[in-house]
Amino acid sequence: MIPATQRALVFKRGTPSVVDRAVPKPANGEILVKICSAALNPIDGSFAFGGFSAGGVVPEVLGCDAAGVVQHVGPGVAGFIEGDSVFYQCSFLDSRTTSFQQYAVIPADLAAKVPPNVSLDEASTLGIASGTAGIGMYHTREGLLGSGLTPPWVKGGKGKYKDQAYLVVGGSSSIGQYAIQFARMSGFSPIITTAAPKHAEYLKSIGATHILDRSLSQRGMLSAIRSALGSTPLNYALEAISYSDTIALALAALAPGGTLASVAGGSGYVKDGKTVVNIFGSLHTPQNVEFGKGFIAGVGDLLATGELKPNRVEVLQGGLNGIPEGLRRISKGAVGGIKLVARPQETV
Repeated sequence: MIPATQRALVFKRGTPSVVDRAVPKPANGEILVKICSAALNPIDGSFAFGGFSAGGVVPEVLGCDAAGVVQHVGPGVAGFIEGDSVFYQCSFLDSRTTSFQQYAVIPADLAAKVPPNVSLDEASTLGIASGTAGIGMYHTREGLLGSGLTPPWVKGGKGKYKDQAYLVVGGSSSIGQYAIQFARMSGFSPIITTAAPKHAEYLKSIGATHILDRSLSQRGMLSAIRSALGSTPLNYALEAISYSDTIALALAALAPGGTLASVAGGSGYVKDGKTVVNIFGSLHTPQNVEFGKGFIAGVGDLLATGELKPNRVEVLQGGLNGIPEGLRRISKGAVGGIKLVARPQETV
């Protein structure tokens, strides 16, 4: 039975509290999901503690990523039934969809089934991180929405960029881990990334060929990148950190005419003949929603075959009550190489 109310985490002027909130009802084309796992992201902490807003709007309930079990199927929905396990990226401006609560609705065509080889905790890590990497790499160049590459989930996409190089700045981040795997499936080699040495073994296991110590100086990093490239030009890169020096590094490493996808905000631009695409990682925006439908279905298929590995997770204790401290850890830079996940149903 679906309850009338649920537990939800809200922030009032940076102060968290768990409150009772109505369970939303799915409209046409939507499904109602019992949220079993909710992954934490830096943007959640920015909304909660940093005074960040989107167009002056701060959502009542935060949370970008969810995985759970379908409880009710709205009118006009095909392909899902009650009891299906699903994962999806929330619309962080719509508290009906967000994940720091026990139930939410989502447009069915922006959700995908969780295959049996993936846990709900793992599946919850995919939404915003894989979506940001996917948009930056594979969305159209028109309007500087993405790099315009052919994705590996469409016919002819796998291996298409064989013997071409790819650089991921910030490889141990959630976005970076997915970018490395997408680059591998697209056939790129070498795949060069920057990270702390402790993450090197894992990043090699998911496709990176060269891991460069992120503590190197800018000059040392550029020298190491050029050594790894050899005679191969670097035409594509993704920057997953959004610092001015990491953006500068990626731009300096690119060949003339190259394209950088960056998580820094703002509009895309051309600098010194190189194109910078500033990624807006939401699949729910009008410019991204059609891409998002194909993307989420493709990612579900890649998960099922084992070609795409979800982030490794650390499960927080206390359900929704564990989220505020998790967000503080992320904002202090105390989380690396893993994704923090809360289980809303465990909230007391």
